[in-house]
Amino acid sequence: MDAERRDGAGSSILNPQSSIPSVYCPRMRRVAGELAVILIYLVLAVLFTWPLAPNLSTAVSDLGDPLLNAWILDWVCYGLLHQPFNLYDAPMYYPGKLPLAYSENLVALGLLVMPFYLAGVTPVALHGIATLLGFALSGYGAFVLARVITRHFVASFAAGIFFAFVPFKFDHLPHVQIIFSAWVPLLLAALLIYWRKPTLRHAIFFGAMWVLNGLTNVYFLLFLAATSIVTFAFFALVGERRPLRFWIGLGTTLVCAMLVLLPFFIPYRIVAKEYKMKRWAGEVQPGSATWNDWLVASPASRIWGDVADAAKRNPERHLFPGMAIVILTLAAFAKRKREIAAGETLGPMGPIGPMGPMEGQLTTDHRPRTTRAERALELLIVLALVLAYIGAATDRVEWKIGDTRLMSMNTSDIPMVLAIVAAAIRYREAIRRFVRRSRFTLEEQAAALWIVVGVLGSLGLNSFFYTFFYMRFGPFSAMRVPARWAIVAYAGLAVWGALGIRELLQRTNRKMLVASVLTVVVAIDVLPQPVRWEQALVEPAPVYRWLNKTRVGPVVELPIWGEGIEFLYLLGATAHHVPIVNGSSGFEPPIQSSIRNAEHDVRYDEMLRLIEGTGTRLMIVHADWLGERRAPVVDLLRANLASGRLAFLRRFDHDYSGDYVFAFTRNFPDWQRLRAEEVPDGSGHLPAQNLERFFEGKATFSNETLARVEEPRPYDVVTGPLRVKGWALSPHGIRRVTVRFHAGRHKVDAELQERGDVKQLYTWYYYTEKPGFEVTLPERPAWMPERTDVQVEIEDRAGRVTRTRDVLIEWRSPPRNAAR
Repeated sequence: MDAERRDGAGSSILNPQSSIPSVYCPRMRRVAGELAVILIYLVLAVLFTWPLAPNLSTAVSDLGDPLLNAWILDWVCYGLLHQPFNLYDAPMYYPGKLPLAYSENLVALGLLVMPFYLAGVTPVALHGIATLLGFALSGYGAFVLARVITRHFVASFAAGIFFAFVPFKFDHLPHVQIIFSAWVPLLLAALLIYWRKPTLRHAIFFGAMWVLNGLTNVYFLLFLAATSIVTFAFFALVGERRPLRFWIGLGTTLVCAMLVLLPFFIPYRIVAKEYKMKRWAGEVQPGSATWNDWLVASPASRIWGDVADAAKRNPERHLFPGMAIVILTLAAFAKRKREIAAGETLGPMGPIGPMGPMEGQLTTDHRPRTTRAERALELLIVLALVLAYIGAATDRVEWKIGDTRLMSMNTSDIPMVLAIVAAAIRYREAIRRFVRRSRFTLEEQAAALWIVVGVLGSLGLNSFFYTFFYMRFGPFSAMRVPARWAIVAYAGLAVWGALGIRELLQRTNRKMLVASVLTVVVAIDVLPQPVRWEQALVEPAPVYRWLNKTRVGPVVELPIWGEGIEFLYLLGATAHHVPIVNGSSGFEPPIQSSIRNAEHDVRYDEMLRLIEGTGTRLMIVHADWLGERRAPVVDLLRANLASGRLAFLRRFDHDYSGDYVFAFTRNFPDWQRLRAEEVPDGSGHLPAQNLERFFEGKATFSNETLARVEEPRPYDVVTGPLRVKGWALSPHGIRRVTVRFHAGRHKVDAELQERGDVKQLYTWYYYTEKPGFEVTLPERPAWMPERTDVQVEIEDRAGRVTRTRDVLIEWRSPPRNAAR
């Protein structure tokens, strides 16, 4: 036993067989073993997220936050290569200060996917790769943590499956920074390894986990900072006394990690002060979980998704971890006795080592009388609990003498923290004796502590714990969803699930069979519903390719907002990296808020004045995206073109009506150099004539392939046969039209049809004889989930392939009695 303990304390975390002497495990073999584990988790990630892998270049969970994160990853890679010292001056929300600091910086993920970026992988594909790696490495991180504590390979592997694919993660598919949670369990693993053996190597590993957490998810960094404080206090309270050099090394490691992170966090501090970025209680409360939320399963769970009442569901608060991990955690409590190290005996108060009783332990039944200091602490505990109850039961309490306010209180956080600290001091020896006599090791209890802290933290403003940090420490007040603290609890549950598996395996002779069954059960328990991936149009519009060549900016795009177009602007910006006024992030600068509100209230003159005041030089108007705002925007353009405030530069093919570029003449005096030549297009119209046709709502010529899906409409609920109908045009003629179902897994060639109405509208597409297309599927294939998508792919006779926007639908099978 002594040899095993020494090996476990000093072995590398990269050695899955920590009890095997290193002479039989060459370094390359160990590394190959670790890579094999990661590869298995990666394969599981591909299977659990299918069909993401074959659609990496286009697939996103939705056209919102994934596009923002794809833009961030693209910008981080671009910025690190071209302007590393101005990384936070991202080209969004111009002229906002340090826009990258309005959300997660994702620097660690950017570094991870940098090789793919250099290879020319598109931003959406970078996001997909980061998602798959996030699942896989999160599983590996939990595997390492569980192996450090349990020293059991199979149990640890199952723990990794749980942590990687817990249903909570699939609620957050748009948030790659949450999926990529590998550093959370690795931080606890690093802390435990350093606690066992405080070497320089282990200190560096511990510091690296801090840095990687900070460069991936600021939420998690703050969660782990608070959790680590509690963990350090727990170790100091009940653990073996460590020499001063241990704490000096730990402190030095943390200081070095903070120094590395400082340049990345200063921008957050600057913008928080500049824009007073704080989440008020009304914003934080909806993101604060309740105890009931820990019993509500995510709708993404295939096993438990239909169990919870829909009325009890709250976005981002489906925290039920699954039944298997709960049962395995309970099984861990069946542990018969604690293992005692060589040279120790188990006395009535706990382990007694070779050097005598545990420090502070009494060897007789006599107890000293309670001292005055101890009585004072007991009184303080009672008083603090009373104040905590008053603070929780009332909105606000004030004590006054005359007009002088002695004390006021509207929360229970400070009294509760005070009561806990006082109780820890008063009953320190009793707590130490209890912990030492426990069947569970200090490390196992630390994992249990993470479960408790994670659950309490997820309650947000509904508990004293998070309220204490929110009210007293500025960075916590910028967080909107405390429920995400659940990730800390999941890391602890992964360990205790592994402990349960280990305990069950110790009670059977058929270890291989039982281990396989338990691993499969854990995997099935977290199995997600089939994911409906939306297919983004990633080919840059011609106007964005032009911006990449001219490098003229800043640019504003109209309309400013509506139906997620701000995310499409960010995706387009990855093609040129020119500063744009538009954007979307966790926060919005005041000038952008004013511009957006002016557009919303149809105060276009004020909107134009605000935009011009920012120094913006170009304005792009997306004609097809204006919708009901077309008339006021056209009036605005006519008036300001007539006054000379704006100048028309050129039109670009895009969608049906095109994109139109204008210059703010005051901000861009030499705008004439970018003006298009007066050359007629394929319909014989000059640029100025095309502008007038746009104003009059008439069709304009496009050299691009045009297509429209008329049926089904977005988010239609279809029962029975599914008909896909629409039209497509190309100046070169149409060779084929293929309808793609469920991310292209099922493809059907459409029948081309006559469409006189379309040909009459676009009279110059002479070579497209039959612009109409139609496909009817009598029933949904058995393998296809109800929540699916439809996309049309067109190939013209010039060999150009174009796809329409994805149409998300719900395709239900008809009731059985209806079929009869």
